[in-house]
Amino acid sequence: MAKTDERSSSRYDDILKAAGNRLREARTRAGLTQKQLGDKAGVKQSYVFELERGRTNITLNTLVKMADVLGMDVRDLLPQTGPTPVSLVVLERLLEVCEGIASLLSARQKQDAELLAAFRTFADLRSDFEGALKSERRPGEG
Repeated sequence: MAKTDERSSSRYDDILKAAGNRLREARTRAGLTQKQLGDKAGVKQSYVFELERGRTNITLNTLVKMADVLGMDVRDLLPQTGPTPVSLVVLERLLEVCEGIASLLSARQKQDAELLAAFRTFADLRSDFEGALKSERRPGEG
């Protein structure tokens, strides 16, 4: 076998394994068993098993069906071989995470403002209390 054939065969195996890993990760995140994914995509559980281990080829038709079942863009199941645009699904998820962080920070900012107001009230009460104590001591001392 020529070196070019060996490299392309190795690359092909690497792509199958990477795609299988992505499929397994996505299925696990979706909370599906191999059988459930297979049933929804119209394939056998044993085929999903072989795909996840990178032991068999996947048709584009099956890849699209599985991506749809998993609520993903088909590109997210394929390994990246170079700079590619980020899928809309990934961008939407990133936006959700950013909005969640912004919401948490906003809530934290509100809590911090409330805590600061409480400390200021405490400081004012402390000053009033100290002033009252001093004024009570003066008449008794003199």
